[in-house]
Amino acid sequence: SRSNRQTSAQVRWLNQDGESGLAYDLEIRDPTLGTVFVEVKATRYPSKNAFPISVREWDLARRAGRCYRVYRVYGAGAGT
Repeated sequence: SRSNRQTSAQVRWLNQDGESGLAYDLEIRDPTLGTVFVEVKATRYPSKNAFPISVREWDLARRAGRCYRVYRVYGAGAGT
């Protein structure tokens, strides 16, 4: 039988007070998934698909595998 228990994840925004210099912007600790590292790449322009990725970000992505995610945000700072 399936459990109806809900699990809650803890989210830490590492750049809330300024650039942290880490290879990710968010750290999500989920009881089911474990720790997930999220790098956010934002652009104002909807047609800009390419984005830079640092050596540090690439290295963590390789080491963390499926636990490293890149989220692309379009229209950031566009005042919409």
